[in-house]
Amino acid sequence: ESMGLSNSEIGNVTAFMGLCWAFGAGYLSKKMLHHFTSSFLINATFMSFAVICSLITFSEGTLLRILLIGLTVVAAAVAWPVYTNLLSAKAAPEMRGKVLGISQSMQSLAMAVSPLVAVASYFHIHLPFFIATISSCIACIIFFRSKI
Repeated sequence: ESMGLSNSEIGNVTAFMGLCWAFGAGYLSKKMLHHFTSSFLINATFMSFAVICSLITFSEGTLLRILLIGLTVVAAAVAWPVYTNLLSAKAAPEMRGKVLGISQSMQSLAMAVSPLVAVASYFHIHLPFFIATISSCIACIIFFRSKI
């Protein structure tokens, strides 16, 4: 099973994801910070990402999958500036560069690993989303256990 998209349609989906990121990181995150605390936004976007990934895993239809993927991009885009700001603010001034460097290294690692996970779609279209769901759930468990 595949999504059956042409090269042009893949380009359109990529443009849609870029718009989702711009909307989430720009407009939406600024608006949400006026109404919610940074801590709440991190928690809410983290949980939203995990839930939406699981919805993608069980979704049928290309359009629904694309819209749900767009929602994961918006959730990540809202969280990113908040996360970076919180990470920088919580670190001691002399450690900020190191902490943000480690964060950037982890992000680079995730970008390097993601194409390998995408290969899983060769076996089944839902497999990369299933992997994302499992890893998000594990991350949620670690995140919320460490906060207690």
